[in-house]
Amino acid sequence: LYSSEMTELVYQTLFSQAISIIQKNRVCIIDATFKNENDLKELKQNTENQGITLLILETQTPADIILQRLEA
Repeated sequence: LYSSEMTELVYQTLFSQAISIIQKNRVCIIDATFKNENDLKELKQNTENQGITLLILETQTPADIILQRLEA
């Protein structure tokens, strides 16, 4: 969907905004795909460096259900 450069920019912006929100003592939910393992590693490293607790919730959906939802 995006070029690799645009994807990197999107994730960098997402991380920066999330950390800014958290530093204001607010809760932040990051809804992202993290298809690239390095993006998730970077998020983990950034939050650890900032002393932020990171909770990851991974969900998976069977392909047939995804197709049904896309057709609806």
